[in-house]
Amino acid sequence: KEATKEVHIQAENAEFMKNFQKGQVSREGFKLVMASLYHIYTALEEEIERNKQNPVYAPLYFPEELHRRAALEQDMAFWYGPHWQEIIPCTPATQHYVKRLHEVGRTHPELLVAHAYTRYL
Repeated sequence: KEATKEVHIQAENAEFMKNFQKGQVSREGFKLVMASLYHIYTALEEEIERNKQNPVYAPLYFPEELHRRAALEQDMAFWYGPHWQEIIPCTPATQHYVKRLHEVGRTHPELLVAHAYTRYL
């Protein structure tokens, strides 16, 4: 917690997050955040499934309690319509994070613990 304190302060004070916390974010901005979360959780949960038997990750494997992809798919259908899979955006930053999640899942699955902690806590 102490090691990431400065990064958390920076993130919480980013203009978008300050506006988000005040409820002053545009509909399009919110949709973009939700689309990014869909891509991120999809990648994370794919890698969790790939590594669910890994002794480092197995004690944290609680898909029914934690996985969010199904709920995000419902959100995508609401925000983007019935053909959402064909039209949801994926920003370059999200693409980079998704790529990293897949890399971690394949080469250093023990690092999934940190990503899961960050996303699900």
